[in-house]
Amino acid sequence: MLGYVGYPATFMRYYNMFGGTSCSAPFAGAVATLVKQAHKDWTAEQVRASLMNTASVLYNKVTGEPISVMIQGSGLIDGVAAVKTPALISPYEIDMTATGLHPVVLTVKNVSDATLTFTVTVQPTLGNFEYGQNDGLTLSLTSSRIIVSPRLSATLGLTAKADLSKLTKGSHEALIWFSNGTATLHVPMLIWNDLNTIWWERSNPFDAGYNSKLPPKLINVRATKLPNSSDVAIDFTLNRGSISGSSWGSPEPYWSNYADEIRVDIVNQSGATVATVFDKGHLLIGHYRAVWNGKDSNGQPVPAGEYKYVITVTDYFTNFDIPIIDTDTQYTGYITVGNNATLTPSLTVTASSFAYIPANYQSKNSYSAYHTCTA
Repeated sequence: MLGYVGYPATFMRYYNMFGGTSCSAPFAGAVATLVKQAHKDWTAEQVRASLMNTASVLYNKVTGEPISVMIQGSGLIDGVAAVKTPALISPYEIDMTATGLHPVVLTVKNVSDATLTFTVTVQPTLGNFEYGQNDGLTLSLTSSRIIVSPRLSATLGLTAKADLSKLTKGSHEALIWFSNGTATLHVPMLIWNDLNTIWWERSNPFDAGYNSKLPPKLINVRATKLPNSSDVAIDFTLNRGSISGSSWGSPEPYWSNYADEIRVDIVNQSGATVATVFDKGHLLIGHYRAVWNGKDSNGQPVPAGEYKYVITVTDYFTNFDIPIIDTDTQYTGYITVGNNATLTPSLTVTASSFAYIPANYQSKNSYSAYHTCTA
């Protein structure tokens, strides 16, 4: 279950968030039981398909871009839609590697007493957590329309092709939509280009030199002029989250799906901050954008000269027996303000990181905790 993202930055300095499969499993299990009660002849796979096909896809409330399928799966369960679905689609999820692509046969089973006609579309979504960054990946369907007779099944094919010279390493996602004007069903798709980019299951922030082992917190940092505008867009993608609480049964913390705080400051040559153009907390992994219009925090145009934009990612963490841990990652680029107030961004971005772990931190040999979450 996902809560609201984009809290004020100060929120995460005083509060911690909790979530996970131990919380979601009883709710999902309870809904699955109700679906099975309504359709006693359905198999476990059909119940699962009904839940996944009809789930509501979640979107980042800060950016409007889809949340990664690696965070939301198929989306937020809709029990009523699962019970009332007119069709079941299998496979209900697709997972492949870019070097192991193969045709997929999608089977639509009509569980209603009426003939169903679906319009089928495939929507590439995120590439390395940023919408539209899937150059080199081609997804095609054998048909954009499928007709299924009552209580029978029909199939269509999906083909994926990857140009590895263009496709960036990492995760690439898509959604396959089936709509008949009354019901809208979907199948999430995930394609990995280079499995070595899957880092989170192998990472321990207390390993010596962990900063060099992990990918940066931010990727695709850049500043560009906005079309038909004098403003500059500062884009960045959160690639991994902040340190979070100890996982159950372990004394060690883990990397979460969100950053506690991200701030973008505009700094003059004297080192003074003239404007803060982005300052939000509890941001999910994904792509974000700050915009600077060449004005200071009072709305006045700044003098001509070179200015830095500084993106700072900060963790605020205290939980169980682990002291406060601060990790700051900064990315810096430059924007030149001309005498006529024109803004010219530099293509050069530098990164620096700092990790502070208190000297008195001691990892216990064992740790156990128990909690209950019921629906």
